[in-house]
Amino acid sequence: MSHNVRMETYKENVNKAKVEKEWDVFVRHADYQEGASGLPARIRWLNVVCDSYEEAEEYIKNHDRGWYDQLAVKYKSYKTLKPTQKYETLKRRCTEAECSFFELNSKVHYRDVKSKFVSCRHCESKIATAYLKGNYCPVCHADLRPASLQERLKKLNDLCKKLNRELKEEEKKLKSKSMEIRWLLKIEYHT
Repeated sequence: MSHNVRMETYKENVNKAKVEKEWDVFVRHADYQEGASGLPARIRWLNVVCDSYEEAEEYIKNHDRGWYDQLAVKYKSYKTLKPTQKYETLKRRCTEAECSFFELNSKVHYRDVKSKFVSCRHCESKIATAYLKGNYCPVCHADLRPASLQERLKKLNDLCKKLNRELKEEEKKLKSKSMEIRWLLKIEYHT
């Protein structure tokens, strides 16, 4: 004697009566020793669309009435499609821009200069370059790099954001082409 829970997926346009009949026959055969005549209750086909299989599982878990409840909800399923040339190009450009930004931003600007001191434009402190470990003033934490470099970093950062937006839009287009709605069915029976 045991409690059994099964999860199955079906296409959106599945014949619901046929599915229920098949599960009735399955449970009748699985539990013939206990005198079962099919599923303990009818399947509740809820017209709810979840964003993923996992979300559908969670929805079923939260809306289960307990005690051998049969429940089905819809979820969005995505087939794997071959990425388009535009998507691949955007992804490559985005990676290159992010690498360029990271490389330029992480480099200590005054590491290899000949002058012994650097002045902070914000607090006007004089800092010895031999002890400078980063690009920020140790006194007031202002950026010590030249304005031209800061502007270049800002443009690179803006480019990264723009390319990421375009990449996300292209991903949405790919997903919309590959999306299909499916049913997630949970049945419970006793053996």
